[in-house]
Amino acid sequence: MLNVLRLVNRETGFMDAFRYKDMGYVSKKPDERFFYTAIIGYGENIGIRKMCMISKNIMQNTLETVASHYFSPDSSMEANDLILSKSNGLPITNIFRNLSEFIHTGSDGQKFDVSIPSLRASSSYKYFGNGRGITIYSHLDESGQLYFSTVFSAAERESACLKMKFKIGAKTLF
Repeated sequence: MLNVLRLVNRETGFMDAFRYKDMGYVSKKPDERFFYTAIIGYGENIGIRKMCMISKNIMQNTLETVASHYFSPDSSMEANDLILSKSNGLPITNIFRNLSEFIHTGSDGQKFDVSIPSLRASSSYKYFGNGRGITIYSHLDESGQLYFSTVFSAAERESACLKMKFKIGAKTLF
């Protein structure tokens, strides 16, 4: 995983999107291994503290500083956009988009346990036992690009999400 992240960063420079939030004070940027650890912690839904416990030579206070002062929704979107722009420029992407009048899509729903108070989380004994959770539904186009994602209660039916996807997809993609 680490080697893949390093390769993607070498090709796209996505790590440059993670800048210190406080403009009044600019600290020396920590080593990239802390950023990779935070990305894996968030991406694999492990969490920052647990990543510190399972990682070698990663100091908890430095990792928490990186996660809280360098990561934001805007910086994550900017990093994602850098990766997607590189991905869209690859020749193989056009091979998957073989019919211009159609967009082939794939959808997948995943259930996630939520351990903190949340307005969207609900009980579902089947998936979470006595806990609460949410459903994240993602929609990909034929080149593997995420074009729509939504989060809703685990108690809600997923069919309504698919119906909403087709309405939104028709407006934004065609």
